[in-house]
Formats: sequence, structure tokens, C-alpha cells
Amino acid sequence: MSILLLETAALILCYMLLWWVIAMVVKDNGLADVAWGLGFVLIAWWEVFRVASDLVFVLAILVSCWGLRLSAYIALRNRRKGKEDWRYAAWREQWGKQAWWRSLAQVFLLQGLLLWLISAPLLVAAWCPACPLETGWWTFPAVWIGFLLWLWGWIWESVADWQLYRFKSRSGVQGRIYTGGLWKYSRHPNYFGELLCWWGIWICSLPAGGWWLGLLSPLLISWLLLRVSGVPMLESRYETDETYRRYRQSTPAVFPDFRKILNPKRQSGVD
Repeated sequence: MSILLLETAALILCYMLLWWVIAMVVKDNGLADVAWGLGFVLIAWWEVFRVASDLVFVLAILVSCWGLRLSAYIALRNRRKGKEDWRYAAWREQWGKQAWWRSLAQVFLLQGLLLWLISAPLLVAAWCPACPLETGWWTFPAVWIGFLLWLWGWIWESVADWQLYRFKSRSGVQGRIYTGGLWKYSRHPNYFGELLCWWGIWICSLPAGGWWLGLLSPLLISWLLLRVSGVPMLESRYETDETYRRYRQSTPAVFPDFRKILNPKRQSGVD
């Protein structure tokens, strides 16, 4: 296991250093967000290459669908903006002459560490490949339950991102808050979908054993999205927006208000 962890850590380190160099050249630390999803894809297929396990292959497919879609969406969104994401731009201005090494440590290397930790279900499955190979991954109910949960999350997240992108592509909507589609039921439906995806991936990995190690993945990403870099950071931008305050009062942050789905006449409280 130690060799597996060290190999994966070295792979991630080289990967993030490469992206950091590119970001320094083009002066856009927002590339770290594109590298995020692709990094999971790299780890997934590295484990497939190292271990002949059906379960690892299944997990790699799920992770790849999630990571490729997310990176493609972020790249498309950044291209439309044509400038560095506001969060990274603010940090660049704040860091001044220290931006080159602080972006390395606080953006790329930190994300690399999180990549490594959140990949725990893949690493556990690669570490314990014998069980799925002997009986077949399709014989384990956990794999099917996890897949259905992942599928729900992947579709939910994809639809939410597509709806928001389509809204922001319209003329005259700059500065306006989108409250339609899935965003009517929660303020961050894309995060809800992402949580379902990673909890589903962890459940899929259960036949490999070591569930307590893989559990680090969904717990960590839940904490990040709900308490750290997800909801708190994004919503801090709208603290003084009265429209968003009303939206916040009537709409839950991440987990959907299914009463609105069952009763479409329920209003969001935002004009």
C-alpha cells in the first residue's frame, strides 16, 4: 500500500507542477480548476494500468465521466469569460510579488494533496483487487447502488451547470442571479450532484474492503463544498445583494427542497 500511495503522490506532484508552470506562463491560476477534474482521470487510469481489476476499471469509468465533464465545462466557462476567475485574480493582487510561490503552494500543491486524498476509493480498490476478480463486480449490490447514486448526481450536476451556462450566455443578464431550473430547488444544485457522485463512487468501492479508508473521500469533499471552498466562498460575493438575500431565505443551500418539486406552485421568493 505504501508503494501505491507514494507512486500516486509522485504522479500528482509532477502533474500539478506542470500545470503550475503553464499557469505562470499564461498568468491564469484558474487553470487549476481545469486540472482538478483531469487529475482524477489521470489517477484512475494509472491505477487501471497498474492493477488488473474489474472493479478498478468500473471506478475509473465513473471518475472519468465526472472529471472530463467538469473540466470541459470549466474550460468552456473560462473561455467565455476571457479572464482569470475572480477568486484567483483577487489572490494574485493580494499576494503581489509573492504570487509565484504562493500560487504553487496554496493553489496547485494544495489541490494536488486534496486530489490524492479524495482518490481514496480508487486507491483502496487498487490495493485490494482480489475480491472483485474472484467473484465478479456485478455480483455486489453495493456496486449497483453506488452506480445509481453516482448517475443521479452526474445528471443533476450536468443539468445544473448547463442551465446556468445557458442563462449567463444571454445578453443583459450580467450581475443577475439565476433562480430557474434546478437552481429553484437549491442555491448550489451542482454541489448536490457532486456530493452524490462521490458518495456513489465510495459505495461502489465497498466490495474491495477497507471502507473506513475510502470514506475519507466523500467526507472530505462534503466538508470542502459545504464548509470551506464551496458554498461559503461563493456566497461571500453576494453578501450585500438584497436579491440574493431573499433567494437565500427561501431556498436551501445544497440539498434540494423537494417540496418545490412536488408542488411547482411554491415560489422561491425572488422576482
